[in-house]
Amino acid sequence: MEEQEKGSFNIFQLWEKNKPLLRRVFSWWKIALIIGCIFGVLGYYLENKKLPTFAASITFMMEDEIIGNSGPANQSNPLLAALTGQTTTSNKAVILDLGKSNLLIENTLLQPVQIDGKTITLGDYYFDINGYRNNWKNDKKMSAFKLDPKYKIGTDELTDFWLRQVSNILKLSLTSSMSDAGVFSINFKYHDERFTKLFLDNHLKTISEFYITKKTERAMKMAEFARRKRDSLLMILQGKEYGLAARQNQAFGTVQKTAVVPELQFKRDITILTAQYNESVGAMNSAKLDYERQKPFLSIIDDVRYPLNSSYPKPMMKGILFLLVGIILGFAGRTGWILGKEFLQKQRDAFKQESIS
Repeated sequence: MEEQEKGSFNIFQLWEKNKPLLRRVFSWWKIALIIGCIFGVLGYYLENKKLPTFAASITFMMEDEIIGNSGPANQSNPLLAALTGQTTTSNKAVILDLGKSNLLIENTLLQPVQIDGKTITLGDYYFDINGYRNNWKNDKKMSAFKLDPKYKIGTDELTDFWLRQVSNILKLSLTSSMSDAGVFSINFKYHDERFTKLFLDNHLKTISEFYITKKTERAMKMAEFARRKRDSLLMILQGKEYGLAARQNQAFGTVQKTAVVPELQFKRDITILTAQYNESVGAMNSAKLDYERQKPFLSIIDDVRYPLNSSYPKPMMKGILFLLVGIILGFAGRTGWILGKEFLQKQRDAFKQESIS
């Protein structure tokens, strides 16, 4: 029974045993408090420097597409197969990858937006809200730097540099995901609420335009070729009709049979051209129908609206937390110092005893 009592834990015995150590530790409470205050001020300062964060997401879906016949060439290239409508799954994977494409983010920054009644590019608005303009005042070249909505990427080294610089920054706050049901979501967060909304709205527009253009590029070229052929035949046909009318005016009142031969030739040409023109109109309509059939449809399910989800810094709470952490570290450091000093003293005494013996 006595052995069990000796082996059991007793908090009062532990307190009495370590009371001298605790007294020595807590005798440094002023130093621990100073350390805590330093940590508290540091935590308050760092948190107070942070900007509020506004997060938003835009949710959309892509219509299911008819799975076509996939050739051997397309099977070896998933991207080509996706863009030509081979598989719906691959198309959706492409949409996810396009969401974080540097090139598409740069195109989004070139989109014109309305800011306080003025039309500027989204990239210029980014430079304004982040203070770039103030830093460029003393630089003649950069003070006049502005983005042109019609700018083609790859034509100016300076513009390309800044577009890629900003896109790399924004890319860190941009994520895209897809649910099991095939619903897409693009999420973005930034310290400016208006920029967050404008960026998401315009980025979806950029993705949609790029995807539709690449998806229907071949069908669009076929429709344009059919239109040019129709217009060309129409011009030739109209010329022949005017020629026939002029020839009939010249042959009016003549009795010779040879005089009507050119008129018959014009009529024959008009008949042939009319048939070709009708065929070209049918081909053009068919090409337009094929273009519309291949054109994907993106439907927004949940758009971006104010107010956005916001997260504001809390310097007071962070300061108090750092204060407590600093005090704890102060006492912990004092405890480690005392225990380490006692340990070294014991090691030194043992070494001296061994040396004497």
